[in-house]
Amino acid sequence: MEETEQDELRNEEIQPIEIRMTGPETLRQYPLSIDFLHRGCIIRIGCKHIAFESPNDAIKEIQEYIADPIGMKKKWEDVLK
Repeated sequence: MEETEQDELRNEEIQPIEIRMTGPETLRQYPLSIDFLHRGCIIRIGCKHIAFESPNDAIKEIQEYIADPIGMKKKWEDVLK
């Protein structure tokens, strides 16, 4: 009995694929806001809130996030675990 092309496709193992967003797509996906406080500030990215004692430190992190949103997202996911 011959296998048809459809049978061959059914028998092939399905390989998972990883979908990666580009930097600009990541920036658009997560809204970013800054709340300045009497001492420091809070950065909100998506549903995460990150407090900084110094607004200057916060701005540096935001600049790094804009330059490499995927890498910084990973960094902060690890920090916030």
